[in-house]
Amino acid sequence: MNPPKISIIVAAYRASSTLDATLQSVAAQSFDNWECLIIDDASDDETRRRALEWRDKDHRFRVLTSAVNGGPALARNLGLQAARGEWISILDADDLFEVDRLSTLLRGTEALGVEIIFDNQWLLDSLGHRRRWLKLEYGALQQHRLTRFLYQVCGFSPQHWGIAQPLFRRSLLEHPPLRYDPELRFGEDVLLMTQMILRAQCFGVCGYPGYVYRLPAQTGKNLSLANTVDGALSTRKMIDALGTSIGRAAKTFLKLRLLHFELANWRSEISRSIRTKNYLLTILTVTRNPRGWLWLVLNACRGILP
Repeated sequence: MNPPKISIIVAAYRASSTLDATLQSVAAQSFDNWECLIIDDASDDETRRRALEWRDKDHRFRVLTSAVNGGPALARNLGLQAARGEWISILDADDLFEVDRLSTLLRGTEALGVEIIFDNQWLLDSLGHRRRWLKLEYGALQQHRLTRFLYQVCGFSPQHWGIAQPLFRRSLLEHPPLRYDPELRFGEDVLLMTQMILRAQCFGVCGYPGYVYRLPAQTGKNLSLANTVDGALSTRKMIDALGTSIGRAAKTFLKLRLLHFELANWRSEISRSIRTKNYLLTILTVTRNPRGWLWLVLNACRGILP
């Protein structure tokens, strides 16, 4: 039996309410040479039962089970270990694929000659309203290097690329092996993508919005650099992993990303003082942190920089 072209990895924890729609979007793909690995991360609801129902309906679905709840990094690593496809795509258990996503991304890799590519996304709110994530034409294809990605995730770019869901060659994960860092529950995907881009030397961006990202109603996943502890830790690991392999500009963007997380409490104090209209406290909070001036200047430039 020939291996599939693409392995889709779905880490699922307490996802019984969304999993059917997610997997239906996989089954509906116009490109059909895929396998989908559903990793049940020790859920205590109907997630595993629903996953097994899909496996029984379609042999392309496979089900793996974590012994304990270890978070998305460990669950995805189980999927990476079991994947047989030449290419790998990650799908969150509450998100969706548009019908032509896989075929469009494969054509994009061929056109650009890249081993990593991510597409535009539909951002779907709780009321069912959609808006496009990137301001790119549907047919647009761009090629970038690692420095551009680090700029887009440094916390000061007007467009954060941390939610990118790439299609990438499985071979990028080998020699020596790369995996999601199980110590992290936030920023683990950005860390891995950074390491893969370093190996691949470039990556592609596709304007077609093939991924549907469900925005939270109140809490949960979001588009901001929210988890400051893991965010700072993942950034330090990025700095250690990249070492001397990157240029001065890339190192600067990593330092800015770290600064963004390290100033989180300071930024929160400013926000609270502004909300309560305590402007004297706002001024005192700003002036007592010299690094905060840099943060303010960089944020003022967000509307100017691309």
